[in-house]
Amino acid sequence: MRLFFTGAAVALATQENAKASLGGYLSSTPVPNGRKNGLFSDQDSQQQLKSAFNMRGVILKNETGGGITNVYLYSVPDSNGSTTFDLPNATSVGYFAVSGGSGETVTLTIPEATADTAHKALYDRVVLGSVGGGDSWSVGLDDTITQVVTTLHIKSAVISGTNAVITFLAPDYTALGLVFGTTVIDTNAVVNYTLTSLDKTNEFEIEVAAVSVASDSSMERINDERSIPYTGTFYNITGEGNRVLLTASLLDAGVIGLWIKKTNDAKTIVACDALEDALAAQEIEEILNLVFDYT
Repeated sequence: MRLFFTGAAVALATQENAKASLGGYLSSTPVPNGRKNGLFSDQDSQQQLKSAFNMRGVILKNETGGGITNVYLYSVPDSNGSTTFDLPNATSVGYFAVSGGSGETVTLTIPEATADTAHKALYDRVVLGSVGGGDSWSVGLDDTITQVVTTLHIKSAVISGTNAVITFLAPDYTALGLVFGTTVIDTNAVVNYTLTSLDKTNEFEIEVAAVSVASDSSMERINDERSIPYTGTFYNITGEGNRVLLTASLLDAGVIGLWIKKTNDAKTIVACDALEDALAAQEIEEILNLVFDYT
């Protein structure tokens, strides 16, 4: 699996300028890995202040040597460590719930008034906006007959009223050999779990839209990196909990067009006399890690 720049003069011609990868013809130039400004260039001051976005159009090519199925994409936030929360049994106090006959919704709801110090620390981290995609929950699930240890990946974490609500991507319960009822599971359903929250260093959000590639090896072209394409629905892909299915199947040497939208976090205006002290916060190298998962 490899990404290629677009924007070539004709199909499969060389095109090495990332800023010119705005759709159009597939080039023969792969998107470089591990290189500064390999896909997105430096932010200027106006982008930082306005929380502006940049768009790139690339094409994913199947170079595995055979057909593949269930092609998913997600990003892994860059981090400088993690913080773990060894929480007491959440179901005994009504914090955790799996709803639906096959557990379609998995949530951890923590009230602000919790007396439990571990859950309160996690609540405070949600308030700060430091819990979300990329974080995970190592948990033992028990349907009263079978107990299985698995990992749940966080989709989102928000403050709703006086509660912190953390939503997880539901696992494949059938594959785990678990069967839950049609109502909230009982108090034995969750045991021995630890939630790990990455200490993220990225200050941007990545959204992706998958689009088809025409028979002439081209996709829609936009005129500017701050334009929105007509085709494609964008999805936040931060963390495995927000993975997006790009296609159910992809033939050998098959291609998929991808719009990648990077939205920068707004920076605070710094006075000249304070610039030296604030320089480290203004000059940040950020890494974009994309993961393709398929069978």
